[in-house]
Amino acid sequence: MEDLTEEKNDLELEETEGKVRARKKKKGGGGKIWLVMILVCVCVLGFSGYQLMSILLEYKAGTDEYDDLQQYVISEVPEIADTEEGDTEEQEEGEEEPALQHVSFDELKAINENIIAWIEIPDTQISYPVMQGSDNAYYLNHTFRDKVNGAGSIFMETLNASDFTDYHTILYGHNMKNGSMFGSLSEYKSPTYLVAHPYIYVSVEEGMLQYEIFSCYVTKVGSESYTIGFAPDEVYAEYLEMIKGNSLYDTGVEVSVENQILTLSTCEKSGKTSRFVVHAKRI
Repeated sequence: MEDLTEEKNDLELEETEGKVRARKKKKGGGGKIWLVMILVCVCVLGFSGYQLMSILLEYKAGTDEYDDLQQYVISEVPEIADTEEGDTEEQEEGEEEPALQHVSFDELKAINENIIAWIEIPDTQISYPVMQGSDNAYYLNHTFRDKVNGAGSIFMETLNASDFTDYHTILYGHNMKNGSMFGSLSEYKSPTYLVAHPYIYVSVEEGMLQYEIFSCYVTKVGSESYTIGFAPDEVYAEYLEMIKGNSLYDTGVEVSVENQILTLSTCEKSGKTSRFVVHAKRI
């Protein structure tokens, strides 16, 4: 009888030990799963950190390059380029000439002959060389010094005349998250920002072109806003009426077929096919 009892106890002990071993095995398997998950998370965080660092370094490289180009410009009272056959507009009584940048085009062209102008909006981050390539793709991701960089360059529509003589000239630039390039254009959604920054200045070799902003709004890629090739006729008048009517608010600035206009275009964060445009007339 005692032998049977001992045998029964031994069986129960073995069964208990088996359950313990099974639990330990199960526990050990769960630990491995958690370890794998932790390693995956670490890898994901590491890769995300690497990507973020790469983006920041790229931003810095682009910013440093364009900051370095400021050595080729000097601040001075500009000579406003002729607006109509040799005549220049007179300053209103009491109005001071803005102190803007005179550009050393000879030195800049020695670095990159594709430079055609320098754009500036006073008291903003916008102060950059304007490029024009053989297509509208190259300067999307190449800087003034032909470095591959997501910041790209400010560049003119390839179908436009490089001397800004077209009735409608378009300049493109990226909406960078750090506010560089055309990253500050969206500030014009606020009327108070326009009041503080109403003018765009474009340096060309002949002098300075001055533009006054009259409309700004969100539009789609390839919309009628990007039409070029106008003559001073009824078609142009209808186009000007349309883009002025599209404005987010009334700027109080009138525009007519006698005015050549400049459009600044950048990406709109609200959608991949949306763009924010600022229209200005030459004065």
